[in-house]
Amino acid sequence: MTGRLRIVHCFRSPVGGIFRHVRDLTDAQVAQGHAVGIVCDSTTGGAFEERLFEDIRPRLALGVHRTPMQRHIGPGDAASAWRTYRIIKELKPDVLHGHGAKGGTYARLFGSLLPDLYLKNLTQKRQLAIRRALPDAFDLLVICAEAGLAKPDISLIDDDFVDRVKNSDRPNLQIELLKRLLADGISQVGRRNLVTGREFSELLSATLLRYQNRTLDAAQVIAELVALARHLKAEADRGSSLGLSSDELAFYDAIRTNASAVTELGDDTLRQIAHELVEIVRRDAKTDWNVKEQVRAKLRATIKRLLLRHGYPPDQEPGATQLVLAQAELIAGDQPTQPL
Repeated sequence: MTGRLRIVHCFRSPVGGIFRHVRDLTDAQVAQGHAVGIVCDSTTGGAFEERLFEDIRPRLALGVHRTPMQRHIGPGDAASAWRTYRIIKELKPDVLHGHGAKGGTYARLFGSLLPDLYLKNLTQKRQLAIRRALPDAFDLLVICAEAGLAKPDISLIDDDFVDRVKNSDRPNLQIELLKRLLADGISQVGRRNLVTGREFSELLSATLLRYQNRTLDAAQVIAELVALARHLKAEADRGSSLGLSSDELAFYDAIRTNASAVTELGDDTLRQIAHELVEIVRRDAKTDWNVKEQVRAKLRATIKRLLLRHGYPPDQEPGATQLVLAQAELIAGDQPTQPL
């Protein structure tokens, strides 16, 4: 077989960032000799979007197909899905690429209905052809993961990756790739460490907002996202350097948000508090945590007594205690449970 693929992009609304992302992908894939098509909603977009369709339509061997798609799930969704399915089935794609909530749902649904679609029964040679068709986009990583290939995560961002990003002729795809890798990495951190997850999320949002407001150009925002990614990767080693486990580090970060505690209690006391908080959570949050309110109430009371014993927070700021309690509930919800 050859490396030529039939690729269909499915999404709902042909406006904004998703539409721009799809246009970038289709341009790159057509340039590499692939047959590409688009299936999207016919009720959204205006004259401007129609001009964009007119520009790309001649280059798309599989055409542009528009059909009504509801934004929200409702009685008409089944009819919309059936119409979209019939269009895609007739196009006979090798790869169905869903974008956004609606497009992603359709891609997963139709992938189970069409026997040769998506990555079912693909040979290794065809998997490599898909890699070449989507060389830099985040969506390539998703497809590779579905095929059992390398799982995308923040560890991908090494020196070689940075060099490829800087030298790419498709900066929008690189920005999207970095954004999604960072968002995924930050989400993983935030599931264990409330404060650090929020801090990284705010940094990412602020950087992207400056790019959207054109305070940063593409090269500058890529540099800032790469720096943020490296900082996020280093986060995994911060606890070890402080002599703290990941859960202890999460509590340590939470209690250090209170400035008076840092200056009046000192670092050794804060580490001890973090250590004792982890012991309390591990001891008291093992019994039906998600359904037993009395277990939660007991844990909160025990933590408040511990903080009071250590004189935390020195300035009596209620928000400091509430943050520690929120961090405790986050960790407690992930503890193995035992029946009563």
